[in-house]
Amino acid sequence: MSFFAKRSYWLIGELLQETWFQQIIIIGGIAFDGLIIYFLIWKRTRKAAFIVGIVFHLFNSVVFQIGIFPFLMISMMVFFFDPETIRQIFFKKKPIVKIEKDLPSLTPSCIGLLLVFGIYFGHQLYLPLRHHLYKGDVFYTEEGHRLAWRMMLRFKSGTTTFNVHDPIKDESWTVEPKEFLTESQAATLAGHPDMIWQFAQFLEEHYKKEGLENVEIKAESFVRVNKDPLVRLINPETDLTKVKWQPLKHSEWILTDYK
Repeated sequence: MSFFAKRSYWLIGELLQETWFQQIIIIGGIAFDGLIIYFLIWKRTRKAAFIVGIVFHLFNSVVFQIGIFPFLMISMMVFFFDPETIRQIFFKKKPIVKIEKDLPSLTPSCIGLLLVFGIYFGHQLYLPLRHHLYKGDVFYTEEGHRLAWRMMLRFKSGTTTFNVHDPIKDESWTVEPKEFLTESQAATLAGHPDMIWQFAQFLEEHYKKEGLENVEIKAESFVRVNKDPLVRLINPETDLTKVKWQPLKHSEWILTDYK
């Protein structure tokens, strides 16, 4: 059974494994994304499009488990209706407030405000595109993946274990993430270098509390994207306690040669 079928079996069961149903989802999703905006703009089809949109996004929420996004999209569709319609449906007892005010002239304070908004919106353009500035395939490295709106483009799986070495006693041992994390947390960690780095810092602090100073922690991490071959994600010779996370540039201990 596929990954998504397992998580939503109770809803539509084995239909998710049928090729014809998968084609309906794919074609229907493309049609929805390409046409819904026009049906929401046109007043005659707005209500019907709103209902279809609710069904579409709730289906995505239940089947694909993509967090808050479907509910955010449902709430955004409300803005296609005029304010009076929204008031009549949700705020009937609220009085109508009319504000008549001339637009302010372009004063230095307004120019400063426009500059602030310009910087803000420029940052919003930078965030989803920043991964193009980093070395490596973002599907593997995850650097710049968050906030980039690259949803449902790949499924990752893999394994990660940590090799710990105490240089004072000259002893080594292996740590499985499941010893400290839930099964879901350990599965997510395997494909995310930043989480692997964070877990290494956690292990370092854990062993310090046990009286082990300056332990070396290295990761044996392998990951697969979709049906591609399993590849090594982290340089196994890098002591993760000795490197810092680089939020604005590529971390060289994350491997980028996956051939």
